[in-house]
Amino acid sequence: MRAKASKLLSAQGPKPTPERGGAAEPPPSEPLPEQWLDATHDDAPGIAAQAGDRGAELVQAWIDRPNADAIAAVATADGTPGPTRKAARRALGVLRSRGVEVCELPAPVPGPESSSGEGGSWSATFVSPDSNGMVFFSISQKLPGGNYRVADAVVQESVGIVHVSSGRLAGKQIRRWRQRVESRFGARPTEVPIDWARWCIAQARRRAEQSGQVLPLGLESCAPLFEPVPPNPPEHPLAALERELGEAEIGAAGAGSADLHREPELRTWLPAEEALQELLVKLGERISAAGTKEPELAPGALDQEIAAATDRYFTPERRELLAGRMRDAAIPLRARTGEALARRLLALAEAVRRAGLITTPPREIPFLLGFFHKGVAMLWQQSGGNLRVPVRRPISPEPAAAGPEEASAPVEAAGEGDP
Repeated sequence: MRAKASKLLSAQGPKPTPERGGAAEPPPSEPLPEQWLDATHDDAPGIAAQAGDRGAELVQAWIDRPNADAIAAVATADGTPGPTRKAARRALGVLRSRGVEVCELPAPVPGPESSSGEGGSWSATFVSPDSNGMVFFSISQKLPGGNYRVADAVVQESVGIVHVSSGRLAGKQIRRWRQRVESRFGARPTEVPIDWARWCIAQARRRAEQSGQVLPLGLESCAPLFEPVPPNPPEHPLAALERELGEAEIGAAGAGSADLHREPELRTWLPAEEALQELLVKLGERISAAGTKEPELAPGALDQEIAAATDRYFTPERRELLAGRMRDAAIPLRARTGEALARRLLALAEAVRRAGLITTPPREIPFLLGFFHKGVAMLWQQSGGNLRVPVRRPISPEPAAAGPEEASAPVEAAGEGDP
């Protein structure tokens, strides 16, 4: 038998061996993008989906970093490819063995999961718009065993949906999730009707599609929580409260309204940066026209320019947009302080919408003036206690005494209604 085997091997010839430097070794793959390696908890599931077949390689790179937040997000996200999710779950064990602190994964949920609401309760939360019109929505389903399925969406008014993420959270992770939302958006999420939240998310997606904006990765994996979308637009959560407002309440809403800027929901609202710069230029022109030898002109000139800037900035379109933001900001305001302050803000939103350049100009509403008072105060603080205003000095007829054509004069940023 040994002789027959030797004869057979001889007939087949020697086994080919790859030459050194030959093509037997696969070519090295391109390095992973650096932004993938630094992925945050929210971005990681979308990046893992984009990585495709290189998901395991991506997870290994996160182990080497280490990037425990990204690995934990991929290990629990619904839209993560199966091999990548398995690699991420193994990676969490590796990190634990090395003493790296990682989030605890929720236990598996027995039984089928339904997106129609069966087998668990549903809830929706949101964070009201910031100064740039950025809004946060989150929809979650509580599953048997105390775990949650969660899908989040970040919406920008003029663009649409700009970011989504989805995953599973254990009950003990909810507090950490809320802290992360508050750290990013400056406020804690407030509960809202789920139909209203789904309608808002669907409208934001439609705006993105109409404008040609690229939809974020992972949006389809959020569909089981973002749908079904109601066929008709639901009422605003505070619509019933709005219907109770009377004309007298709306007419008196502007009085003393500047103090609403102290509320956390409105504290960060500011005019656009270019509007503040235009105000400083106009102020410099006013001071230059009167001559720089009259420093007492500056405080009165500042108040006058703030009023003029308020009228210029708050056009009918911008007032309509602002009134919508104020309605949304009244939702967390009511949850935090009660109905009285929310009513006041809703009445003021209607007054802002009705304002006009002739009957009730924006400068007559202290809340609108407060935008520029806050903006000027911010510039004043950033410049160390002086407001630097570009002032054009008069050119002297004597060449020897001629100074630079442009100068920057300090002006005390004081005025009625300053925060």
